[in-house]
Amino acid sequence: MTKLAGGAHSFFSTPADVAAWEQPYPSGHVPVPTVSYDGSVATVVVPGFSSAHQDEADLYLEAAAEIFTSERARSTCGWVVDVSANTGGDLRVMLVALSPLLDDGVVEVFRERDGSTSDVVVHANTGSWGDEVWGELPAETTKLPSRPIGIVQSGATASAGESVIIAFTGQEDVATFGSATAGFTTVNDGFELPDGAAVTLSFAVMGDREGNFYEGPLAPDREVDPADGSAQSAAREWVADHCPNS
Repeated sequence: MTKLAGGAHSFFSTPADVAAWEQPYPSGHVPVPTVSYDGSVATVVVPGFSSAHQDEADLYLEAAAEIFTSERARSTCGWVVDVSANTGGDLRVMLVALSPLLDDGVVEVFRERDGSTSDVVVHANTGSWGDEVWGELPAETTKLPSRPIGIVQSGATASAGESVIIAFTGQEDVATFGSATAGFTTVNDGFELPDGAAVTLSFAVMGDREGNFYEGPLAPDREVDPADGSAQSAAREWVADHCPNS
């Protein structure tokens, strides 16, 4: 019934499901962005993240800030953003975490059932949706110089992971590699029932900064197997080829 009302991305959570979600991650196991370097190309892995605890969201953002404020990050010629294992969660945290790589301005648009639209905006190290501020990175985090960005995606990339891809769509010098995503390109909201259960329904579809809306899997620009590392390698090679003075 929930999926009939809200679509494939909607779901019902039992009281036990809600209680499990409200539990913090095990100590030392909060998923956070990580970075590695191959010559002058940086790869940032953006994991899925969902938490009811602000201190855990802060850890995610602090890890991103540490990556993007480093001297190594500021000297890199381009970036690979790997969301191939990102099954979704809190898109607000993910987009704020990646704000140093996103152009300022509208990066995504949500279209509701009545046709009305609202903008997701990145400005400096903050993200917002309409009047709602989604968060910000520490004040010392500033925008990185514009560089080529290769995005790695897979069939496991879903929901907020797909939102990351859409946020970069239309930005100059961005290309995607891997396989088609899961196709949960809708935005959800939920409400709790008296017995502690919850219903989560999709209320809008995701669109890019150019006004293109997506209702299904996102195809990559170049189809390469992400499971064996080929997509990651192809993205790094593309970024290196498009680096300034390459």
